Amino acid sequence: MMRLALRLGLRDSDICGLRFSQIDWMNEQIILEQKKTDVRLCLPLLEDVGNAIVDYIMNERPEAAKDCPFVFVRKQAPYKKLETMYMICSRLLDLAQVKTVNGHRRGVHVCRYTLTHKLLLKKVPHQLITDVLGHVSKESDKPYLSMEEQMLRECPLDFSLIGQKYWEEGVYHA
Repeated sequence: MMRLALRLGLRDSDICGLRFSQIDWMNEQIILEQKKTDVRLCLPLLEDVGNAIVDYIMNERPEAAKDCPFVFVRKQAPYKKLETMYMICSRLLDLAQVKTVNGHRRGVHVCRYTLTHKLLLKKVPHQLITDVLGHVSKESDKPYLSMEEQMLRECPLDFSLIGQKYWEEGVYHA
């Protein structure tokens, strides 16, 4: 579940609502319509994500839930889809000793922010980030892309001389 959030940026509701029919193992894709935005997403089924799903199915998913169409189900009867993965995510973040900063969220949003940060560091175009996050407009990206502004603030370049006249190595710059 966490890999779907960390590697593909899926929302809590889309991970909990993931059906077996939405995983195309042959073409290595996950195809779904996002619950929040109704946006259709076609994401690559990355090897580590696919392996994690198979591991869950083989080792953790209750055998009695074999008729349930949802991939991730409750561990005890009635075997139905999980409603949220907030507590699972929060518990894992606690185990990893991840602390909240300025009251930021503790759930799957942390994973979406992490993915966005990694994509920004790799200089992935904003439109692609918008598409990966499944946003309808670039306006929806603002909370996630504010990290880019923070990254720019950490830029070691000195911009104080812009617009000022100065001498450097015997040359006058206007």
